[in-house]
Amino acid sequence: MSSFTPNLPWGAQVHQSYVQGLKLHWKNAVYAQVAADAARQPAADAVALEQALRRDSPAYRLYGWLERHLQQFKYLGRHGMLPVMLGQQSTLTQALDAAALEQPQRLQLDAGLPLPDYYTKSDFHQHPGGVWSDDADAFVYEWAANAFSFSMQDADRPYTWLARYLAERFAPASVLDLGCGFGKLAIALKRQDSRMQVTGVDLAAPLLRLAHLRSLEAGLDIRWLQANAEAVPLPAASVDGVASYWLFHELPVPAMHQVMCEALRLLRPGGFFASFDMYTAPGGVAGECLHLGHAARNNEPYLPGLIATDPREAMQAAGFTEVELVQALTGAPAAHDGGALAATRTHTFTVVIGRKPA
Repeated sequence: MSSFTPNLPWGAQVHQSYVQGLKLHWKNAVYAQVAADAARQPAADAVALEQALRRDSPAYRLYGWLERHLQQFKYLGRHGMLPVMLGQQSTLTQALDAAALEQPQRLQLDAGLPLPDYYTKSDFHQHPGGVWSDDADAFVYEWAANAFSFSMQDADRPYTWLARYLAERFAPASVLDLGCGFGKLAIALKRQDSRMQVTGVDLAAPLLRLAHLRSLEAGLDIRWLQANAEAVPLPAASVDGVASYWLFHELPVPAMHQVMCEALRLLRPGGFFASFDMYTAPGGVAGECLHLGHAARNNEPYLPGLIATDPREAMQAAGFTEVELVQALTGAPAAHDGGALAATRTHTFTVVIGRKPA
């Protein structure tokens, strides 16, 4: 199948490149000054430090303004991602409709699926309308994810690392990807082992339609299922592995616990659950302050709850054993707290892994 690419006008490419340049300045030079200013503040907790920085640090005020508004520059305005994609919505829908007619058994949508309030009432990442509203949203999300990883690194690197790590460590015959989005982890898993049965699960029909298109283009046999990760309509003990990538920071804590319990139900005895997310905020009070600031400025209302939760204890409470926390990109053991503040602004990504008792 030939590859479909939306039209990205020259003006939009220039605009997005400019926004990327500002983000690099934000995450390097401005952040370095904020870190230096934070080190001089004797604040006892993250809230007190944020108040002191807002009062005393011009760099922090600029840092916060850029963090909030660069997302808006990215999505909105004459050359923003959203208007660029909305301007070609009929073409995007036609491409997804055509893909849906190929191997239709691989794409299972549920038009009557109720979407939870925590999903529909917060435009996470400041994406106007969320990623579930229409087909243009799916292509906006794909464009944003590929161009603006938080650390401004190779956007595919964490996905490919996680897929390789799980395939090499556990050699699963079947894996379920919860919160699969437009399919980056599921596709990476299938590329690791073409014999692996991979199913991607997500709430958003537009994202699943795009994931189906991209897997067809790649010649990969992947099943896509529209469902809530809290209650997946698949049999108990039916898969060897369950994975999620950047799902839990978008969930309230009770929903996160329910997803863990659902993963346990879906796994065969001895199977693994691995969840990649922002479980740690190294850097003490300063690191927590910046994480909580990010949550407030980037429409991430559930990130504070994730940071406050020890993922290993949560996994054990759900019934998993052999629970561990490892560093993304290395697989080395990680700590839920502690560690130095990073040299440039980034999230510390970690993976919590547990096994279903045999």
